Order: sequence, then structure tokens, then C-alpha cells
Amino acid sequence: MRKIMLLAAIAMAFAWSQAYAQSVSFGVKTEANASNYRTSGMGDMKSKLGLGASAGTFALIDFGNHFALQPELLVNFRNSDRKTAGVTSKTRYFDVEIPVYVVGQMKLANDSRMYIGVGPYASYGISARNRTAGTNLYKKNGDNAAHMKRLDAGLAGMIGYEFSNGLQVNASYKYGLLNVLDGGENGGKMKNQVISLGLGYRF
Repeated sequence: MRKIMLLAAIAMAFAWSQAYAQSVSFGVKTEANASNYRTSGMGDMKSKLGLGASAGTFALIDFGNHFALQPELLVNFRNSDRKTAGVTSKTRYFDVEIPVYVVGQMKLANDSRMYIGVGPYASYGISARNRTAGTNLYKKNGDNAAHMKRLDAGLAGMIGYEFSNGLQVNASYKYGLLNVLDGGENGGKMKNQVISLGLGYRF
């Protein structure tokens, strides 16, 4: 139910923004990310930060000088090594992600701007592999359960600066709200968290 509500909120926000926008512009961005999991009920398992990358596009929908909406479409590559009882499992993930930020911005005298945004995100896993064991983490086993779920959703925040030529530098943090472990994982929970630093360009 929470997944459906978050996806519906994203769709409604985008539709509303198109009806009331004063101007719309588009851009591209690329980021370096560091990700791991917040875990509970999984014994001594620890999730270490791993480096990855993201790339995608965004729209900036202005409603005046100080308020905007920024939906994005990103493809993410993430790493997250997990260590249990001294054994490390190296995991690699690809997913498609849609964050939608409510943006507060300050336009400066030299046509640059500072901005900060918060909002929901939703993502869908394309591929997830345990490279140590050589297993597909999305593949269902004999009891019709996979190791991990493809769908994730949560909250996102970003801060950035845009130069007068449209070049941007930004940072973001995403806090997963859903347990991405499948139901067959004995009550354990893993929730995503990702820190990103990136560059963008708005046309």
C-alpha cells in the first residue's frame, strides 16, 4: 500500500505541476554515489558503503522565483558489500529511479542560483547479483520467494548550486522506507540509504 501511495503522489505532483507551471526547463546529470543498507534482525551482519554511479535527466518546473518542482529519471549502479561472521558478500545492483523534489531556490544577481529540495522517490530493480556466490538476488527459488524485492521507495533530499551558464554541482541523500528483503528472510530487514555527489547541466 505504501508503494502505491508514493507512486500515486509522484504522478499527481507531476500532473499538477504541468497545469500551474510558469516555465519548464530540462537538464542532464551524473553522480558518484556511496550506498549501503540499514539492517535489523540479521544478527551480526554489517553493510559497508560501496561506490557506484548514476546518470539521467531532470525537468525544472518553476512556479516563481523561489519555488519549483524537479522530477528526475535516473539509472543507478550501486555497490554494497555485506559481512557476516567474517565472510564478505560482494553485491552489485542496477535500478531505475524516479525522485520528485519540492525545491526552494534563491536566484542571485549574477543569474546563478542556490537550491534545496525534498521529496519522495521510487525505484525498480533491473539487476542484483551476489558476485561472491554468483547468484541472482531477484530470482525466485523453490518456495516462490527471491532474496530481494525489486521495488523500493523512500524520502530524498538534495542541495546544490547552479552557475549562470547552467552548470550545476549538487549533493543528495536518499533514505529508504521499505524493507527490500523478500518475505522468506526470517524477519530480517534491510533498507537502502544512498549519498551522492554530482554534476548537472540545465539547458
